Amino acid sequence: MIPIGTIATLKQRKDFFLLYGIKVTKFKGRMIYEACPKCGKCRWVQPAKSGCICTDCNRGNRLIHVDGYEILNRLEYFERFGVWKTNSQILFPCSKCGKKLWISRSYIEKKNFIRICKSCSKGGSGLNQYRYPERSREYREKNKDRIKEMKRLYSIKNREKILEKSRIYYLKNKEKHALRAKIYNEKNKERLLVVSKKYRKEHSEEIVARVNKWTKENPKKANANKKKHKKKKLSTLKGALDNRMSHAIRLSLKSGKNGKSWTSLVDFNIQQLMEHLIMQFTDGMTIELLIAGKIHIDHKMPIVSFNYDSPDDVDFKKCWSLENLQPLWARDNLRKGSKIIY
Repeated sequence: MIPIGTIATLKQRKDFFLLYGIKVTKFKGRMIYEACPKCGKCRWVQPAKSGCICTDCNRGNRLIHVDGYEILNRLEYFERFGVWKTNSQILFPCSKCGKKLWISRSYIEKKNFIRICKSCSKGGSGLNQYRYPERSREYREKNKDRIKEMKRLYSIKNREKILEKSRIYYLKNKEKHALRAKIYNEKNKERLLVVSKKYRKEHSEEIVARVNKWTKENPKKANANKKKHKKKKLSTLKGALDNRMSHAIRLSLKSGKNGKSWTSLVDFNIQQLMEHLIMQFTDGMTIELLIAGKIHIDHKMPIVSFNYDSPDDVDFKKCWSLENLQPLWARDNLRKGSKIIY
């Protein structure tokens, strides 16, 4: 038992170790054995630090400025939990869920510290997972190629695992995934159209072969999809007019359209036709009624008044010109038949 106030005057710290069995990092020839004025713990100190509190008490005092958090030095933590820690501990909340857990004071003192608990880290390194945004950002910027290569190699090595994980996530979050996809498609509509058009042009043969193969293997689904697509198309003004014009022109030609689009045979497009018909609406006529078929596309001069065999004939152009087309109520058009009404 060393009496309090004992002064050791030695030449080297090696001699101090041999005499008392304690290693010291700084030794200037004299050491004083005294008690800490705060906790009463006895230890050897240099004369210049005589009367100061011990290291454990000092580490706890450094965190007194952190308001609202419980702080324990190493001795206090050991007395409460029976576990010896290298630093003072602070009861600090998780940055995501707010759950409070003990953490070393050395991490709190670092700049831009973010604490994430085990449950929020999603399988990370556990309770002591620490993140430093600025440091992580700097590392990612400096090592872009290395990170990209590591991700590529990991994807190749764990392809099945990643696919299975993605499939499970998709099944659990179908609605969320659909909403996210819808928002993205609306924001990037023009860009996606360009990319889709380019892909279809470059891989047209591959797409046709894949569709034909699927149609043969799934005839019932293919027919159901065809009917669904047609119903959706006919529910719009553009789709309804396009279908009627295509059908009417094909019937009016002896050899049909030969697989050509009706817009390539006349001198106007679907947009011009829509505007022309809407401008000639009479009282009670609406777009909804035109889509429903209660309003017909009528020829002012009936088709039978013209004599043509192919789309190149002059009479065909006159018959199917915008000036010869008008909207007419279905009942009135059926009464009119092939008559010319002035």
